[in-house]
Amino acid sequence: MIACHLQTRKKGEYAEGVKKKKMVMIITGAIVVVVIGISAIVLLRPVEKEMNLENLSMVDEQKTEVMLELVGLVKTEEEAKELAEAYGIEYKNCSYGIAEFTTDKSYEEIVEIGKQKGLKELSVNMEMKTY
Repeated sequence: MIACHLQTRKKGEYAEGVKKKKMVMIITGAIVVVVIGISAIVLLRPVEKEMNLENLSMVDEQKTEVMLELVGLVKTEEEAKELAEAYGIEYKNCSYGIAEFTTDKSYEEIVEIGKQKGLKELSVNMEMKTY
């Protein structure tokens, strides 16, 4: 029955169908290879180390400690100054509801003071550079 069916096709029709199937398989294979390659690159790239809270104070080339910069959300400049006094840190400035502070204390000390006194949380002011 199959032989009869093949005989009714025009000459070259069968070969074109096989060529199309091969092309589809080749394109599908290429797409699979690209997806696997991209996945491997994403999964195997180095992962950044976790942030070490003990070493958040910046240190210059001469190994002298630099002030730790902190930020916090406030409504007014007066609130920022009160927060600085409560934490025992230095108020730097306040703009658009974000207050900046500096301190020579470690981040762990700041967190502990905030927990003990029930103060608003402060976080480290980190600058991200793209180059």
